Formats: sequence, C-alpha cells, structure tokens
Amino acid sequence: MLLNACAIGNQHDYTTSIPQLSIQGSGTAAVAVLDQRPYILDHDKKENFCGLMRGGFGNPFDVTTVSGNPLATDLRNTVVAALRNKGIDAESVETTLALSDADAKAALLSAAKDRALLFIIKEWKSDTYFNTGLLYDVTLEVYDKLGATIAESKIAAKDNLGPAALPRDVRIAVAKAYQAKLETLLNDQKVVGALQQ
Repeated sequence: MLLNACAIGNQHDYTTSIPQLSIQGSGTAAVAVLDQRPYILDHDKKENFCGLMRGGFGNPFDVTTVSGNPLATDLRNTVVAALRNKGIDAESVETTLALSDADAKAALLSAAKDRALLFIIKEWKSDTYFNTGLLYDVTLEVYDKLGATIAESKIAAKDNLGPAALPRDVRIAVAKAYQAKLETLLNDQKVVGALQQ
C-alpha cells in the first residue's frame, strides 16, 4: 500500500535544470522541438508524460511534467534559456504533434534567425522501480539561414540512474540526467562550431 501511494501522482521538473553550454555566442537562433514518441503520437499517453513510477507489484503509474506543459515545450524553453545565458538571442517556435520534420524546419526558417535548432524526441521516459532507468533517443539538427544542415548530434541509450529510495531522489536524479543529456547534445563540437559562426 505504501509503495503504491508513493508511486501515484509523481511529477518531474524539466524547467529548472538549465544546461551549461561551452559556447559564448552572439546573433540569433530559433528553437523548436518535435515529440515523436510513438505512445504520444497515438495518444496512448499525454504530451506531458515523461516516465513511469512502479508500485509494490511493479504496476506502473504515469509521471508527468511538474509544469503541466508538454515535455517538448519544457525542453524547448530550457534550451532557449541556456542559449540566452550565453549571449544568443534565442526564440521559441511552436510545434504540434501533427507537424512533420519538413514542416517544423520550414517554421524554424520562417523565423529568419541566424541559426535554427530542431530537436526530435524519438524516446524519453524514466522508469522507476527499485532503480531508475532513463530511456532516451533525441536528435538535434542545426540549420543555417538557407536551411542547410550545418551540424547534427544525437543521444540514444538506456541509463541506470541508481537506486530509487524516495520519489524526491528520483526527481533529483532525473533532473541531473536531463541537464547532462542536453549538455551532451549542445556541447557537441560540431554544434558549438555552428552556433559560434
């Protein structure tokens, strides 16, 4: 009963773990995020779904974003804040689930910024029982003003974030992992070079 109670209604914060970038840039950038997780596209899960917390018998309960926003929105806002912290005038570009990669790219380019960043989430969810796993598959594409791809980085794996003693411990572990994954994508050497042009 206690394990089930701890597993119900959990939320993870994807708004405050701002990645630390190795660039010091200028200029402008547009940022968009496409959520292409299959269980989101078929509406099995809501867009703010970000993981599972399991009860005493392993029965799963959904974890959602603490903001209530779609995960894609929180990720986009996090990246915009990180870029602004480094002197780049970054702007958010809205996307919808029905948007294709090509349409998202067109929306980014219509913002007429120096650089356009498109994040595509194929997978992102934590899964907590006695330990917390993080399954992720995210690609970042960077375009110039004309729409040419000038950099790309990708992360995809399943990580063990360690024991899950309390929901608070899980929230902290996931937040740290989220920040680290975004830093891996954005601090990729080719991405850094593209953003410092």
